[in-house]
Amino acid sequence: MKKIFIFGTKRFYLVSFAIALILFTTMLLNSTSPEENLIGSWKEIAWEYEKVEKESENGNQISKTISKQIKKEIVKNLIIHQAEVWTFSPNGELILKGEHMVSKPLDWNLKGRGHVLSLIHPDLKTEKYNLNVLNKDEMILYFDSDIHARGIVKMTFKKIEG
Repeated sequence: MKKIFIFGTKRFYLVSFAIALILFTTMLLNSTSPEENLIGSWKEIAWEYEKVEKESENGNQISKTISKQIKKEIVKNLIIHQAEVWTFSPNGELILKGEHMVSKPLDWNLKGRGHVLSLIHPDLKTEKYNLNVLNKDEMILYFDSDIHARGIVKMTFKKIEG
């Protein structure tokens, strides 16, 4: 039987494992956590329905874009109300700012593998959003809406510099 490895199989696996472990640790240390990417101010860019059938019952095209009136219906029972700018602080505090309003501070945290954003109101009401995209420039949140049985709402944000 021929030897395949000069240093032996055990030594080969040990060295391979050590190299993989070092690479994995280096990647972890150099990457930013979702919490770090979330810190700062985010401007609301768009609200859309994620999945929309091509045509309604009467044959008209259905738009994915959510009108201001429907948005008001969707958010009337939500913490986010009419906020256009969300400012996340490192201490777990969130301030929502709109055209004519600034919210009381809310608590926020990321759950799961960093893909569920929980907002906790001072009266302990909690809202959960599915965090689909989060990078240094863009954030996309999804949440379920029962309005008109249209389903999942997609909220797109851009990071505000400064």
